[in-house]
Amino acid sequence: MRRMQWLVVILVLSLSACQLGNGNTQQGNSAVGGLDAPEFPVYNLNLSEEPANMGQLSMQLGQLGPFHGRFTLEFDGNSQWTYQVDMRSDGRRIEYSLHIEGVSENKNPGDVRLMHNGRTNYMTGAGTGDFCVRFPDTFITEPLFLGPEDFIHLDEFGNAPAESGSEQIAGIKATRYTASTDNHRGWLEVVVNYWEDPATQAVLKYDFIAWGNDPLYQQGNGRVHGLFEVLEIGPQEIGGVAGCAIDFPLPDDASGIIHLPGIIQFNSSMGPVEMDSFYTGELESLGWERQEPQINAQTQDGVLEYRKDNQTVSIDVEPLNLQNFDKGFSVKIFLEE
Repeated sequence: MRRMQWLVVILVLSLSACQLGNGNTQQGNSAVGGLDAPEFPVYNLNLSEEPANMGQLSMQLGQLGPFHGRFTLEFDGNSQWTYQVDMRSDGRRIEYSLHIEGVSENKNPGDVRLMHNGRTNYMTGAGTGDFCVRFPDTFITEPLFLGPEDFIHLDEFGNAPAESGSEQIAGIKATRYTASTDNHRGWLEVVVNYWEDPATQAVLKYDFIAWGNDPLYQQGNGRVHGLFEVLEIGPQEIGGVAGCAIDFPLPDDASGIIHLPGIIQFNSSMGPVEMDSFYTGELESLGWERQEPQINAQTQDGVLEYRKDNQTVSIDVEPLNLQNFDKGFSVKIFLEE
């Protein structure tokens, strides 16, 4: 049976726009439940190789309730660039907005906005060609958005952070801590200051400066400055993402939907024979011509194909569990011109 290779991760991977030049990586956290569990005890910006987890940021920010924060990373060396992520949480949904300046077009995916509603991520903007990308928290990705903890690992410093005063951050009197080291993963003269809310242990501000290699775009050595700050604590308005309706029929029980240009994937209880019956009924009425399906009754997988003018729809149906077909089926739809 044909196994079609699909490269849906390429678009998502391009949003990271980098490999961390100083060798820093961080494992993301596991996904947090759905809309019936809106409490987010820990947040993490870096999804790493774990399932996409937009229900979490980093540094205990979930203890704050609704908030607006921003992370900015700047490099000043042979070139100057800025990487900025704005984020908002209303307690149930989280919104990220990515903006990059100072790098060539082939390294800059373009502005991107992502909204996570507790189970599903909707992402659009210039970086996706204004196409609404959709994927669930179970979809494995590389880092989508970066934060301070992707670059600085305080547990590797030779000394513990020391309390160094206090400051008002977003209306909260936050305790300031300072740490430094001569060498951190190839960076020199690293200085870190962060401000923590004594009541919640949420890090309201995180500022670091270092000298060394460009961590994202390999533009030589220079000054690296990272700043995360909670700008506001209080109600936030997060709108929906326009243009995310899928203009293609899906079974009523379709779940775990992934939608990228030319590709739709989902899980269903319907096997290849039932799926053939469903799509024959749906597509023939729209002028599509059914081709003879390739179905293996023993392994319960198959390839369905429909044609209309110069367009082809190929549908791959495979069991999720080869020993137990009752576990359902994975369906991949390829829309080809």
